[in-house]
Amino acid sequence: MTDQRPIPGPSGKRQRCIVHIGLNKTGSTTIQGWLQINRDALRKQGIWHDSLAPHGGPHLSTAAGWAIYAHSQRPNYVPGGWQAQSYRIGSRAELQDRLDQFLTRVEATFPPADEGTYVTSSEHIGAGIKNVPEMEKLHSWFAARFDEVRYVVYIREQTDWVASAYVQAVRSGMTDSLDAYIERFGLNDYHTLVQKLCGVAGAGNVDVRLFDKAAFAGGDLIDDFASAIGADASQTRRPPRLNDSMPLYQLNLLLWTSRLFGKAIEKLGLIRAQRRFYSRNMPFLFGSTRRLRLSPDQAARVRAMNAEGNEALRALVFPAEDSLFPGASNTPSSRPAQGVAAAIPQVTGQ
Repeated sequence: MTDQRPIPGPSGKRQRCIVHIGLNKTGSTTIQGWLQINRDALRKQGIWHDSLAPHGGPHLSTAAGWAIYAHSQRPNYVPGGWQAQSYRIGSRAELQDRLDQFLTRVEATFPPADEGTYVTSSEHIGAGIKNVPEMEKLHSWFAARFDEVRYVVYIREQTDWVASAYVQAVRSGMTDSLDAYIERFGLNDYHTLVQKLCGVAGAGNVDVRLFDKAAFAGGDLIDDFASAIGADASQTRRPPRLNDSMPLYQLNLLLWTSRLFGKAIEKLGLIRAQRRFYSRNMPFLFGSTRRLRLSPDQAARVRAMNAEGNEALRALVFPAEDSLFPGASNTPSSRPAQGVAAAIPQVTGQ
């Protein structure tokens, strides 16, 4: 399946496109919130961001649209589950129709030709597009419309990632123990993803950044991302904190009630109500704000699972460093915030 609309000639190309691809649990929601609430302020700096509505049919959202577009290169691919329901896609013809609408809406948010930088953000790209043909399909679409296409990807030290991802899974109704979750999801191979993307887009167009306060430009995620896209975050508003971590007592209560009453809660559609009840009422009963941390044994297992891939990625993107993730997040790092690609220079609007 292809984009059936006309592709602009060289004279119609824009200057630069930056694609933020996540990854999951690296502040993507915060970044997207910042882009949304500062759309006008960023345009004054020459940064244009698509602001397509969150998913809810029949129009595809930015978050899901890019991954669905890339997946559409598979023979007979049609989205299933919530995507099929939300976007009302039941056939290849309906999929083509939704994609044509999505891509047309995206192009309407582009900056004028030869002016400014277009920025799009979707963690579903990093999480869902794993094979080279799908990466090539997505990259080719951007490359046909922009002279320069760059990718920004944040990676998080895997022990921190597992703890955060486990909390999110429990929030969604999962009842596995942390040890069982580590066995299933402890391996998080960043190297393979980055290596493939570098092969498709060129190593100089892939900006690997650490999701670590010590490595952030200015010690802040928004400042760091602004630096990556050539913006000045000091001239913008900050979004509220989203997807914040859950205190350990709330996590244990969620696990306990889900294990006892999970089927009934899911059947009645009360998972979100259950989460809201604990977050709003339990602080009056419990004062602790302690968060989940892996035990030394659990952390050692996760690091061992990822050691080979992390070393390969370090050699690829930070060859002068001794390790990919230099110590705890509160330990200062002298390395530059970006990896393979150089930072984008700041640009100003006309």
